[in-house]
Amino acid sequence: MESGEDRFYPLSPGVPEDDPGSPGKGSLTGVSLVEPGSVSTSKDRTSAGRRRAGAMPRADWGFLDGAPAEPSDELKAFADNIPDGIFRLDRRLRHVLMNNAMAGLFRTSGERRPGSLDDWDFVTTEAKGRVKKLARKAFTSLLPQELELVCEGQGGPLHFALRLVPEPGAAGDVGTVLGIMRDITSLKRNEAEIQAEHSFREAIGRSLSIGIGAIDDQGRQIYVNPAFCRIVGWTREELLGSCFPYVYWPENERRKARKIFLRVLRGGRTSGSFEVSLQRRDGTRFDALVMYSAFYDNSGKRIGWIGSVGDVSGLKRKEKELQRLNRDLDAIVRKRTDSLRVQNRNLRDILMGLNKAQEELRLSETRVLLEKQRLETILNVVPAGVVVVEGREGRIVYANRRARDLFAGGTPSDWSS
Repeated sequence: MESGEDRFYPLSPGVPEDDPGSPGKGSLTGVSLVEPGSVSTSKDRTSAGRRRAGAMPRADWGFLDGAPAEPSDELKAFADNIPDGIFRLDRRLRHVLMNNAMAGLFRTSGERRPGSLDDWDFVTTEAKGRVKKLARKAFTSLLPQELELVCEGQGGPLHFALRLVPEPGAAGDVGTVLGIMRDITSLKRNEAEIQAEHSFREAIGRSLSIGIGAIDDQGRQIYVNPAFCRIVGWTREELLGSCFPYVYWPENERRKARKIFLRVLRGGRTSGSFEVSLQRRDGTRFDALVMYSAFYDNSGKRIGWIGSVGDVSGLKRKEKELQRLNRDLDAIVRKRTDSLRVQNRNLRDILMGLNKAQEELRLSETRVLLEKQRLETILNVVPAGVVVVEGREGRIVYANRRARDLFAGGTPSDWSS
């Protein structure tokens, strides 16, 4: 049973060709059917696996003396335990056999009995015509035919993979075609979800202006986004699959880059960043900031690294320019500080001189006031009248006591009038 031949399930005894009781050309013909895309000589396909794959056993499903053979109860039970829809067509495209899964696809209820392809009410007329055309092709070409069908269900569209396998008789003529209808709706939905998620991620990758790249755990480049390609100048096809040393690493920087590369791969950190010099396709170099992080499969095993690559050459130039401006500003500030220090010293000297002058002026005014008071005291005791006249107008500005007595009192302003 573990040989390279197909493993079959003996549902009903076959009739040897040399049996005296053999009906000859009218003997039942056998057929073995395996899952689309599978290899019938596989040694590791178990019985359960063949049932799950929709494999049909070698059985007496054929024509007996030119008329469709009635399938045995054992064969019917086997077919009814298969989740896939199983049916059999004769040359007039009539159903010779139909299992429960296949009968459940029909919208009409009633006893399950063989009908024809015209009774397929769960597909459109156009799809029904395609199935008929495919069945006729299976009869004429003697080759299996495959088709994907879509029909409307209560919860949305249903997808089926249809496979039609011709069953040649003992004389080589094909009297029946065996059909398998596999429900692949869940598979299609999963594919649609995966495709939507993939498209979403691709859209994100395309919209980013920063380069995104990924490598597997052996260092092979497995993903680059369009921005990454624009930054380094190589196409996606040229970059994917490349290994260390990468084409965008300058030769004289590869030793340094290799140390960084090995430190990332062998280190215990799951994320980090570093700066490295990279080279474009045209030979120009630029400073790049690489920020990386490990990513894992569903089992938690690390399977690679993903990182962002940004051209920071402009930022580095601006940083150097800013450093230069800071140095120039520091020099200007120091020079201005020294100048202000000198000016403050001069201003302090000036203020000290002004204070001294003000003090001397105040002392002079005090001395003048004292002299004036002393003079007035002297003039007031003089027995003669003393009058001080100012200007051409002869305005009297001072008169001593004797003078005021002589002029009948009043003030000097009264006298001038």
